[in-house]
Parts: sequence; structure tokens; C-alpha cells
Amino acid sequence: MRQTGYRVSIYIILVLLIFGLVQVDAFNRRNSEQRVPSNVPAELSGVWEAYKILETDFGGVTKVDSYNLIQGALRGLIGVIREKRPSLDLNQYDTPLQNLDELWALWADISLLLKNEGIEIGSSYLEEAAIEGMLEALGDKNTAYLSADRYERLEESFESDFEGIGIWAVQQSGETLVSGVIEGTPAEKAGILAGDVIAAVDGVPIADLAIDEVVAMIKGPKGTNVNLLVNRWYDGKATTQTLTVARDLVRTTSVIWNPLTDDVAYMKIDRFRDMADQEVVKALNEILAGGFGSLILDVRGNTGGLVSTAVSITSQFLTDGLVIYHVDGQGSRTDSAVKPGGIATEMPLVVLTDRLTASSSEFLAGALQDRQRAKIVGSKTFGKGSLNELRRLDNGSGMYITSALWYTPNGRLIEGKGLEPDIYAEYERWITLDAGVVAPIRDQIGVSIMEYENGIFDVFVDRPLQVALEQLQI
Repeated sequence: MRQTGYRVSIYIILVLLIFGLVQVDAFNRRNSEQRVPSNVPAELSGVWEAYKILETDFGGVTKVDSYNLIQGALRGLIGVIREKRPSLDLNQYDTPLQNLDELWALWADISLLLKNEGIEIGSSYLEEAAIEGMLEALGDKNTAYLSADRYERLEESFESDFEGIGIWAVQQSGETLVSGVIEGTPAEKAGILAGDVIAAVDGVPIADLAIDEVVAMIKGPKGTNVNLLVNRWYDGKATTQTLTVARDLVRTTSVIWNPLTDDVAYMKIDRFRDMADQEVVKALNEILAGGFGSLILDVRGNTGGLVSTAVSITSQFLTDGLVIYHVDGQGSRTDSAVKPGGIATEMPLVVLTDRLTASSSEFLAGALQDRQRAKIVGSKTFGKGSLNELRRLDNGSGMYITSALWYTPNGRLIEGKGLEPDIYAEYERWITLDAGVVAPIRDQIGVSIMEYENGIFDVFVDRPLQVALEQLQI
């Protein structure tokens, strides 16, 4: 697969769809109503669409420079041609261009050269190269080009229901490693375990394939089967087996809760998916019905999701006022107000954050912090404070574009800055041979201990959780 200086790949981790920290806050599909000018080469019409989207709708920290965008597109085109024919002299075409019309005119000359040299490059390949060149010139890490397949997968990541097998996976050293299995899914029923390495799908080795290609092979409609060749390290031995998994509708859960003490409940939100707000309301009702008086809300590792969902969840803890506001590239401000009817507006609350708390989870934490509704315990958040939207191009591909910047109710910019916690606390881990060190803390909340046959104790302490509990018990 071709590599560029600014390849931003978005992989979805749901149902073997992988999503990283380049997170999605919201999406709108607003195709340009403008017609493609007649002088735009047909094979580059997507480049014109992408340029117009960036010119009119980009709202990141950096400013759109039309000259840089056009030069970036040209560099991308020249780069993909050089990959096809390294010996071809293209230096005469690497020239400053002042506008798109000059780019189209120059492309006519380049196209003639390619024809004379017998070089054929698909239009989708050309468009991708030019658009990625523009995005490299733009320099916004949260704006990316998406192939048609990746565009569809990113749309699906907002939904709580999927047709698939129900695993989380990562790619390490060319291998597809199962990092987690969703409870109650076909993968769990078939015996797939976290730590398994998938070596082949339906008899086809996947060692040299990109993760999105593996995703496409494993995905499929409900009721169909997929055969996975799995390598597993079990009881000190390497084993290999083929597991047949019947694809089905997979339901992902964004929210879990459990009691910590007789008075304090703990709630974890791992992602703001489309139904996470309903899950939070259900959990809060159960917590209140159980007589719990305080809550620890954990958004560590939560990299974002749907803005509307996050606003609804934040509103459960506030009575009125702002949750967040954003300012777009034209300077227009849009407020997201608290939705009435919150059911936990008086409950004492502490929020846990870490370095992977990003995007929508940051504005939840920021709103509660600004309004002095909750203390934040943990570490500084990631600093991804931009509103991003999906824009589909006519050929089915699209862009994930930064369209605005988020600000907390008190006007704090999140992008590139993050949020500082009220109380810093870090997760702790240590190894000891002294059983006397372990004994007094073994039954403490937030402590997990692994004891090995050689007398070594591996100790894990969720210190932020312990500090949050202390704050609620003061």
C-alpha cells in the first residue's frame, strides 16, 4: 500500500473495526451544492470537491492557505507518478501554482506525458494522492482522507449494533492480535480468546495485509460463517486451530457500573456511542434505586464519540447553563445548552481522567469542572478539542474534517491544551517479593495483585480511583 507523509488512517475497533485516538465527535454529510466546473478534469473532480470543503468549512487552529493546498495537491500527484515510474523526469512540472485553474491546465500537460509514456494510473489513486497532498500541506492532524470502505466503517463506529463476530483487534508486527472479546458475541461462543493471533481468514493468510483488509475479510452479513486460523499460546505451548464463527448482530455496551461501597457507586463510560446516553440514564436509575449517594464517573481511555450523546450525558448532572460551545472557521459560535430533566444533578460526583481522555469526554469533564459540579482526579487530558465531521465525496470516499473548535463554558480552549485535573494521581504498579508489603493492601479498593509461583507479587494500584473515593468520603 502506498505511504504518504500525511497518511492518517482511521481504524474502527468495533466488531473488528478499529478506531484510534483520531477521534470522531460528530458527523454531518453535507455534500457541496456547487457543480464541478467544466474545466476540471473528470479524474480529479474529487480533488476539486475536497478543496472546496476545506476552503469553506475547515475550522481548525491552523488557517487555510489556498496556495499551500494547491501546491500540496500537485506534490501528491507528482509523487504518485514517480512511484509508478521513478525514472520519469517530472521536474518541469513541479512549479508554483496560483489557483486551481492553473493546476487543471498543468494536469492536461502531465496527462499527455503519461499517455505518451504508456503510464496508466487509476483516477481514485490520483484523487487520493492529490487530496492527501492537500491535507499534508494543511497540517491538521485531525483532518484525514478516507477511502470509500473506511468512510463506511467510520460511520458504523457511531452505532451500538453491528453485524460481525464481536472482537477488538490490533495489528502488531504484522500480526492481527485479538485484544478483547465482547461478552455474549459469536466470537466468545466460538472460543476466541484475548491474546489469540489470527493467521488466516477462510484459508487465506493475512500476515501481509493491512488491518482494514483483514476487517473486510472477517466482516459479513448475519447468518454467514467465517473460518479463522488462530495461533494461541496456552499452558506454555503454542497451538494452532481453526475456529468457525457464525456472524451475527453484535450489541456493544458503552456503560458499566458497580458499587464500590455502601454509599459510592462507580460508572465507566468507554465511548459516546449512539445509545450511551440511554445506558447512562438506566445505570443512574439503578444507582439511585440502590440507595447510593455518590458517584465516581470514569472517562479514562474514552476517546470521544457523538457530540449529542455526550451533551445528553453531561446534562444528567447539571440543571442549566452551557455544556460546551464551538466556534467554526468563519468565527460563528454555536452553544450546546444543558438539556432539562437531569436525574443526578445533586449527587456528589468525581470524574476520573487520563492522557487518553479525549474529545467529547474532555468537554464533559470540562463542563463539570467549570461549573464546580465535580472535581477531576487523574492526569491531564489529551487535548483533542475539535468538532469533526464526515463529508462524503461523489465517488464514495470522503474526508474527516475539523470544522470547529470546542470551548468549555468558561471559555477554555481544549484543542492542543487539554484539561488539568484538580488532583493529580497516577496508576501505580510495582513488583515485590515481600508478602508483608502485600498483606495490608490486598483487600483495598482499586488494588489488584498477581502472585507467581516463584514468590513474586505483581501489584497494581488504581490510585486515581482511591483518591476519588477519598474525596467523596471527606
